[in-house]
Order: sequence, then C-alpha cells, then structure tokens
Amino acid sequence: MIKWMRKVLLSDCTPSVICFFLLLKMDYSILSSWPQNQSIDNRVKLALLFIHLIMIFAILAPLISRLLSRIDNERLNKFIVLPKPDKNITYIDLYDFLSGLALSAFYLSILLFTMKEVYEITGWVISGIYVFLMFISAISIASLSLMRFIWLFVKFNKYTYSFVALLASSMCMAVLGVAMRMAS
Repeated sequence: MIKWMRKVLLSDCTPSVICFFLLLKMDYSILSSWPQNQSIDNRVKLALLFIHLIMIFAILAPLISRLLSRIDNERLNKFIVLPKPDKNITYIDLYDFLSGLALSAFYLSILLFTMKEVYEITGWVISGIYVFLMFISAISIASLSLMRFIWLFVKFNKYTYSFVALLASSMCMAVLGVAMRMAS
C-alpha cells in the first residue's frame, strides 16, 4: 500500500492532476461569481483562453515529455549542443547565455507590441493562440539558454551548482520581467 501511494504521489502525472483541478476550480469560481445578466468581454475571453492553453500545456507536459524521449538522444544533443563536462567556462559561455535571454526578451517584446493589433484584426481566438505560441517560444528559448549555461557547472560541488542555478534563474526571470515592463 505504501509503495502504491509513493508511486502515485511521486509520479509524473501528479503536477498534471493538480493543474487540472486548479483549472476546474478557476472555471467554477469564474462562472459562479460572474453576474447572470452580463456578457463576457472579449478581452476577458482572450485572457481565459491564454490561461486555459497554458494549463492544458502543463497538463500535457508528461505526455509531451514521453514523446520527446522517443527522439534519439544523439539528434537532440546535436540540436541543443550541451557543453562537455570537462569544458572550461569562458566568456563566450556567458555571452551565449545572455544572448539567449536577449532573444527571449525580444520575443516577449514583439508579443506585447503586436498583441493589440493582432487582437483588433483577428479577434480573441486567433490572438489567444498567437499569444500562447509566442509566449511558449520565448520561454522555451530562455529555458534552453538557461539549461546550457547551468550545465557548465555540473562538474562543481552541489553548493556551487545550486548557487549558479539560482543566480542564473533569477537573472532569466529579471530579464524577461524587464522586457515585459518595457513593452507594456
């Protein structure tokens, strides 16, 4: 019984189940508190569509991970080009990390600058999908850049690795936050 509970609680699907119930709770809260005689504004529909797409992406993350694990590691390593464990850390590595963050911030800036125009031309459904795809691509670029940078510190002890991972993650979130504030 304990093994079964541990397997269920520590499985890959636990975050997906939590996200699903959070999505249901959010939908119930919105629908139960929304005034009966008032229609939903298209901007609210856009925001809800974006939130739903992000949550569905989070719910499907274990399935996506399993599908990606079927890809040959050699092909994935050629695409990502993770540094070798014995590689010395150079200025180019920091530059590569920061350029990946800059590209991600640029994507977010483009998203924020063009979102209103896309919304006015296409409506809330297409612009919701546009916002979702641009957001996921920006976060993916930042995550890959962060992963490649942190990978350089695997050879050090766990405290150094943890410190660098925390510092680089904080820098990543700060750059993305600044980009969003500048564009909005």
